[in-house]
Amino acid sequence: MKEADLCEKCEGCTLCVSVCPVSAIKLKKNVKGFYVPDINKDKCIDCKKCLNTCERKAKDFQEIKTIWAAKIKNNDDLHQSSSGGMFSVFSDYFLKKKGCVYGVILDDEFRVIHKKANNIHERNEMRGSKYVQSYLGEIFKSVEIELLDGKYVMFTGTPCQVDALQIYMESKKVSRANLFTCELICNGVSSPEIWSKYINDYIGKNKIQDVKFRFKHPQINGSIFAVIKKNGRVDVSGYYSQLYTSKLCMNEACYECNYTRKSRVADVTIGDLQGTIGENVSEKLKKESSIVLINSNKGKKIWESVKEKCEVQQLGIDYTQERLEKSCKKPKKYEQFWQDYQKVSIRKLLKKYTNKSLIEDVRCVKNSIKI
Repeated sequence: MKEADLCEKCEGCTLCVSVCPVSAIKLKKNVKGFYVPDINKDKCIDCKKCLNTCERKAKDFQEIKTIWAAKIKNNDDLHQSSSGGMFSVFSDYFLKKKGCVYGVILDDEFRVIHKKANNIHERNEMRGSKYVQSYLGEIFKSVEIELLDGKYVMFTGTPCQVDALQIYMESKKVSRANLFTCELICNGVSSPEIWSKYINDYIGKNKIQDVKFRFKHPQINGSIFAVIKKNGRVDVSGYYSQLYTSKLCMNEACYECNYTRKSRVADVTIGDLQGTIGENVSEKLKKESSIVLINSNKGKKIWESVKEKCEVQQLGIDYTQERLEKSCKKPKKYEQFWQDYQKVSIRKLLKKYTNKSLIEDVRCVKNSIKI
């Protein structure tokens, strides 16, 4: 097998890595810094299991059963969440069952990786959005071990990651009865290498205490990208978020995403409450709320068990938002951006493709609240 034969526009889901019977495939970063498969030709037995399994993706979708606007009642959990705190609500359910939760954290090097949580403290590291392609490693095999051990497991990720995990379990003939999948309404993932350069070369990793991709700042209405520094200052200049929202640094596969549709692959789908809302949403849910799509009978059962912890309102099935209908559009400057990426520093790249403004500098205020 050759990498080009395996996947023209790779999502980095690790399905091919996980199913290879001779461990001939590893992940590497391509020239744009995204995780892609790297096949060891000496190990490969050309069984094509990786190719055949990958081709099963984006085939099995479920129609949405119900749609809800929701916000967790616990204010502490709400403050630490990107929108309405639905990840906390669902993950609490599984931790109380002595199960485990898989989600995305920033590790000690501020890399975006998938990890397992066995308790509230570990789970709390996963709260909040991270707009970077996550490193999955051998997470699928870890989930498999937990399911074979009879544990309840919750897995949260992008739709392509969720789909890959479910296909992996089917290929291994592992029961999914105890597996609950929660997908995000995904706007696309940015390059891990660009993120690394931003943290290490632009900000300075040693200066950072924490990073919040969606920080609910008390002096600003809404949430913003923030770097909490060790000196007590909160840098909310937002140059990385500008780059992300420009869509220049997205994975190539995100511009032709197979999962931007009203039918879904996970048990539930969560995201920000936005887009077209046919109903008059209650005052309590107009800010800091999530959208929850219930897609399976399992999702419906668990939602009925946890929704009492939330302020909720059922919406019409005609609700939609952009990423439930179409992929993000590739910018006209996309090719030029990546050419510049190969030639210039992250500082020069940001200067060319983001806008510095006075208000953003003013927002770099003293950190006077508990984060």
